[in-house]
Amino acid sequence: FKKKISIISNGIAVNNNAFKIKAKIFRIGMISRYSYGKKQTLLVDAIYKIKKENPNLRIKLDLIGNGENFKSVKKKIKKYGLQNEIILTESMPEHILKKWFSNIDLYCHLSLDEGLSTAILHALSNKTLLLVTNNDGNRFLKKHAFFTKNNISDVSQKITYIRNNIHLFDKRIDKAFKFLQKKYSNNVMFESYKKEFIKLCEKKN
Repeated sequence: FKKKISIISNGIAVNNNAFKIKAKIFRIGMISRYSYGKKQTLLVDAIYKIKKENPNLRIKLDLIGNGENFKSVKKKIKKYGLQNEIILTESMPEHILKKWFSNIDLYCHLSLDEGLSTAILHALSNKTLLLVTNNDGNRFLKKHAFFTKNNISDVSQKITYIRNNIHLFDKRIDKAFKFLQKKYSNNVMFESYKKEFIKLCEKKN
């Protein structure tokens, strides 16, 4: 006989009071473990290319996380002389993350492949623009994110485009926030579990 499997997506507590702090510096962030499948190094390379082509551009990158590739990323940042532009933080308490998301203009999540990243959901919850790798795990975002290939040229071009046109994306951000509320809030997740639990009880009876 065939077993029917139900897949329930992660849900998060949506930040209904989200707001963006306006600043003259364009701020980018990424939260992820430093491992083979994650592309912090690519993001560092892209920032280096952008700064090389636009030396006066005010841009900052926050990388949050730890892991086996942390030291190599730190070494590359020093090699490029980007210590003032790229800040490394190994961990950040959850209650500070909301403020952090409010301070960044663009959340980047570059990887070889991806499951449903809670960091991406938190970015949506805090009305932050998204740039993600065009892979199967991120397809659920559809028109609610900017997609990039995993190469320096494409990533740097997309970051520059978003930075230069950020004033045009308010409606896009609002639509992405409503998409999150409808599909990936805690309430939606709990209701999905509730329905599956009721189905199981009915079968046993």
